[in-house]
Amino acid sequence: MLKFDFHVHTCQGDHSEIKIEKAVQILKKKGFDGAVFLDHDAIPRKEKIKDFLIIYGEEVSTSEGHLVGINLKKTIKPLMSSEQTAKEIRKQGGTVILPHPYDYLRIEINRGRLNPELIDAVEVYNGRTLWPWASGKAKEFCEQNKLPEVGCSDAHFYKELGSAYTLVDADPNVKSVLKALKHGKVQAFGSYKPPIIQHFKGGFLKAYNRLFNEKL
Repeated sequence: MLKFDFHVHTCQGDHSEIKIEKAVQILKKKGFDGAVFLDHDAIPRKEKIKDFLIIYGEEVSTSEGHLVGINLKKTIKPLMSSEQTAKEIRKQGGTVILPHPYDYLRIEINRGRLNPELIDAVEVYNGRTLWPWASGKAKEFCEQNKLPEVGCSDAHFYKELGSAYTLVDADPNVKSVLKALKHGKVQAFGSYKPPIIQHFKGGFLKAYNRLFNEKL
């Protein structure tokens, strides 16, 4: 089994402090075998990292909320409908993950607007979820639609890394991990720890970077 985090933001975006190389060091110490690094409406630049499986992706802004696409070849045009966005991700051979559903203080897809057949997995545990019942509702949605469940940190700061995770029954390569994910050979883990301070810090960091046009 591989220990994996399918949702980690990087400092190449405007509201995360995380550098990929340092994040890998921290995750390795916590027993992780791999992670997905992504940013909002951008795919992070690839870095040469040994002995750790990295998949790159993007958290895409749709007209109805956010969708995560992983293993993408190029960025997806923002603000299309969620259905169009999911189809564009699939067209690239990417994998569609529904992030932080039922967390009503954040932008999230209205599930009734997106055909479950266009979703490959759902975040039932998200390390930045603000509502205690969100995970239960996400699990119900997965059970009703027979969708795989994942746990993700959604980390923007180093201390958040590993706050939720997924065990994947796969070999340590991208093709095997994605195949296992789509076939539900995954187990999600996490707990409710409201990250209010991290959300405030993330908002401040985003405002600072946009004001001074620089990245930490």
